[in-house]
Amino acid sequence: MILIYLLLFLAAVGGNTAIWVWIINRLYGTRHRGWWVTLIRLTCQALVVLGPPAFIAVWWFATRVEAGWEATPRALIAYVFACMALGLTVVPYVTVARWLRRTPSAQIANHSEIVNVAAALGHKPRGPCKHEMLAYYPFNQIFEVEFAERTFRLPRLPRALDGLSILQVSDTHLCGCPALAFYEWVFERCASNPVDIVAVTGDVLDSEEHYHWIMPLFSRLRGREANWAILGNHDSWLDVQRIRRRMERCGYMMVGGSWSEARVRDVPIVLIGNEMPWLTPTPDLTGCPDDQFRLCLSHSPDTVYWASANKIDLVLAGHNHGGQIRFPLIGPLLVPSRYSRKYDAGTFQVGGTVLHVSRGLGGTYPLRYNCRPEVTRIVLRSQT
Repeated sequence: MILIYLLLFLAAVGGNTAIWVWIINRLYGTRHRGWWVTLIRLTCQALVVLGPPAFIAVWWFATRVEAGWEATPRALIAYVFACMALGLTVVPYVTVARWLRRTPSAQIANHSEIVNVAAALGHKPRGPCKHEMLAYYPFNQIFEVEFAERTFRLPRLPRALDGLSILQVSDTHLCGCPALAFYEWVFERCASNPVDIVAVTGDVLDSEEHYHWIMPLFSRLRGREANWAILGNHDSWLDVQRIRRRMERCGYMMVGGSWSEARVRDVPIVLIGNEMPWLTPTPDLTGCPDDQFRLCLSHSPDTVYWASANKIDLVLAGHNHGGQIRFPLIGPLLVPSRYSRKYDAGTFQVGGTVLHVSRGLGGTYPLRYNCRPEVTRIVLRSQT
């Protein structure tokens, strides 16, 4: 009987956590921000923490006090049973589905090297920032960068573009921690392995005091064919035009909110930038050539269904940071997406659209467990 009670308790806790975490994730997948968003987030977090003791208190009161069940509010009992049902059905189903999730067949190779940048520098480049103390937490992996190389075979890629290489850099969140030395080392390492295209997928900056970091860093990266970039939600909360100007001075074409016909290896492709929902407009693809390969830089992976409906071949995204903290078996909890944890990190496919979601290099909170920072070299292969 004790085991049954324990199972029901854990199910209730799991269901309660799933409800409030889902609300937090959906909220942070929207463009809303302000004091009321913070209030909702803190309330949801409090309800997650208070759930276990509250369930114990309800059980104790209902079973130990005379007429306890009759005195317990019906709405509270209903909520507890709803959490149990959710914890016994939906939570296990989603968890098992994540275990069984397969990498799309479009990804034909995946190699990576993990480098401890702190060891390479000879010190931990923490640097001052608002949440600097998190960088001192034990076993924190913020300085362990995964340099990944993933190869995708895409049906509509022209033969002339076979072997095209793209360096995806996302979510640097320049804010002081990690320090400038960390980013300099990473960018130099990336520059030593030349690519055809450099693609920056948003959240370049996270502090008004670090605009001057942009040019010394991003000017180090030069694609043989082009440098393209979009901005993200954290950029949108700062001086957007100032960030764009500095990126343009580094040699980047800012493509957010539009599409254009770009020539790569003298082959025309459709290049799309989507910064929604934070920076408008949504790219209007009216008049976009139907017979050309379509590449989209999108800060959020939430645009993947829009991309699939518009026959976009490849979407490069970031924003979710892989959740930053990934628990064994469970995976990440806090993922700022309308689809919660569905597109946390890695490669996915929706219809004919391949989506790659980078875990990014930085973050507002310098804290990572089982979720190392990432830069990715993507190689494209044609079908024939």
